[in-house]
Amino acid sequence: MRDLDESIQWYEAVLGMKLERIGSLASPEITGRNAFLVRDGLRVEMWALEGAAPVPPERLAPNTDLLTGGTKHIGFEVDNLQSVIDEMVRQGVDIATVQRHRGEPHLFEEHPETEPGKSKKPAFAAFSRDPNGALIELLDPGQAGQAR
Repeated sequence: MRDLDESIQWYEAVLGMKLERIGSLASPEITGRNAFLVRDGLRVEMWALEGAAPVPPERLAPNTDLLTGGTKHIGFEVDNLQSVIDEMVRQGVDIATVQRHRGEPHLFEEHPETEPGKSKKPAFAAFSRDPNGALIELLDPGQAGQAR
């Protein structure tokens, strides 16, 4: 990750997480800082390491990321996802894709937010990107007609 402090601020502002602690590591092989953020019993650890490569282009989009092995992304269940997307757009968050109908693919939308006078089915799932390009999935099971 490029900027740990920027990422901490983003996760606090956008996902409502709280900084638990910051640490550092200095060894002959790895030098950097890490942070733990928490919310509702979930703990996320982030690292900013000297000389780390950025997220490769194929990992920036949900559909191509699935073609690469390893950990995919973190995901959160949210109530009223469409209103969350609306707020994220107001905050300038990068919305990668939106899924409005079960069984249909995630698609990029130029305007994923609710637009006055335009009717669109509320989103049931979406992917956003954090400041470093890591994918974050948001899912509204109620909108998908699923029981929690």
